[in-house]
Amino acid sequence: MRNLIPIFAVPAILLAAYSCKPSLAPVDIPDDFDARLVTINAVEGERVSFDITGDVDFINFYSGEPGSDYSYKDKDRLYQDEMLLSFSTAQYPKNGTNPDCGRFYWSNDFPGIYEETWIKLATWHDITDKIVYPKPSDTNYVLYDTDNLPISEFFAEAPEMPIYFCWKFYTAENSKRTRFRIDNWSIHGKQYEQEFYSFVGSAFTMVQGKGCLIEPSSSYYPKVTDKYILWDGVWESTVEKEGWAISAPIKYAEAINAGHDKGLSIKTIGDPIMRNYNYYYSAPGTYFAVFEAINSNAVSQKSKTVKITVNVAPAKDKPIEEEKYIETSSIEGDVLNIPSEGGSSKFGLRCLSRWEITVDKAWASADITEGSGSHLYTVGVSAGANDTGAPRECTLTISTADSKQKTIRICQGTM
Repeated sequence: MRNLIPIFAVPAILLAAYSCKPSLAPVDIPDDFDARLVTINAVEGERVSFDITGDVDFINFYSGEPGSDYSYKDKDRLYQDEMLLSFSTAQYPKNGTNPDCGRFYWSNDFPGIYEETWIKLATWHDITDKIVYPKPSDTNYVLYDTDNLPISEFFAEAPEMPIYFCWKFYTAENSKRTRFRIDNWSIHGKQYEQEFYSFVGSAFTMVQGKGCLIEPSSSYYPKVTDKYILWDGVWESTVEKEGWAISAPIKYAEAINAGHDKGLSIKTIGDPIMRNYNYYYSAPGTYFAVFEAINSNAVSQKSKTVKITVNVAPAKDKPIEEEKYIETSSIEGDVLNIPSEGGSSKFGLRCLSRWEITVDKAWASADITEGSGSHLYTVGVSAGANDTGAPRECTLTISTADSKQKTIRICQGTM
C-alpha cells in the first residue's frame, strides 16, 4: 500500500523546507572606505587625482559643480535664470530722408490700455543706446542683430510688476519714407537658453498716432505681423506722424526647477576594486567633492560618504601637452580585464577633441557614457562568457579627429 500525503499537508512541508534555507544577511557599512586628494595644487582643465582605499560594491562621485553637488542629491535645485532679449532691426531705403525714426523703451507703469492718451501718461525709459542701431540700407533691408541684452534689471524695483516694451516711431513733415523693421524677437534665458517669450507670445500692438490717418495707404502702413513689426507709410509725407508698437505685459521669469543633482557612477558591483580616480574641473573655484560608497543586496543597503575640499586655480596660458589630449583613469598599464564568466569593466576617458572607439574583435563591445565634467566620459567594455577554454584578448583603439590614438588591451582570463 502506497504512503499517501494529505494534500493539505503539502504547503506546510514546503514552508518548512523554505524556512531551512539560509536568509540573506544585511550588508555592512563600508567603514574601511576612504578617499584623499593627491593633487594639492589643482588647476582648471588639468587632472585632479584622488586615492581610494577599501572594497565596496558601488562608488558615486559628486564633483561639487552645479548639477553634481551632493548637497542637492535629495532636494530640488532652483535657478533664477537671467532674462535676455535678442532681436534684429533694419531701416531702409538709403534715399529716405527720415533716418533714425525708431526709438526703444520699457515701462513698468503702463496700464495696458493701448491708446495714445494712456501711452503718453506712462513713464518710458529710453534704452535705444543699449541696442545695435541699424544703418540705412538699400531697397533690400539689412538686419542688424542685438544679441542677449540683459533685461532682468528692469524688474529690480518691483519684481512682481510686469514690464512693457515699446518701439516709438516718428516721421518728419515733408520727408521721404524711411521704413523701420524689427524682426527675430525673443526673450530667453542665459543659462538654460529656454525661450520665455517669442515674438508671437510678446503680442505687440501697433497704435497709430497723429498724422497717420491723414495720409492713409492700403499698401504702405504701420503694421504688426506674426513675424515682424514695420513702421511704414507713403513715399512722400506732407505731415508729421508718430506711432507706437507696444508689447503685452512681460513678467519676471519664474525660477527653473532643475531637479536633483546627480553623481557620476565610477564603480559598480561587478567592477574591479578601485584604487584611484581622476577628474578635470573646467573652471577655477572651491569645490566640495564627495565620494559616496555603497554596499547593497536584496535586503539592505549601507553607505558612507567622504567629503574633500578641492581648490582649483585658474589655468596658466600654456599649450596643452601632447599626452594630455587622450587620458584614461581607473586602469593600470593600459590593460582592462574582464572576468572569464563574462561581464563588463569600466575606465574613465578624457579627450580634448572629437573621437571614436573601435574594438578589433567581435566578442567584446564598448559602451560610452558622458560624464559630468569637461570632456569626460565613462567607457564600459562588455563580453560574454569565455567558453574557449583559453585566455583571449583584443585591442580597443581611441582615435581622435586630429589623428591622435591610444590603444588598450582587453583581456578575458589570465594572459
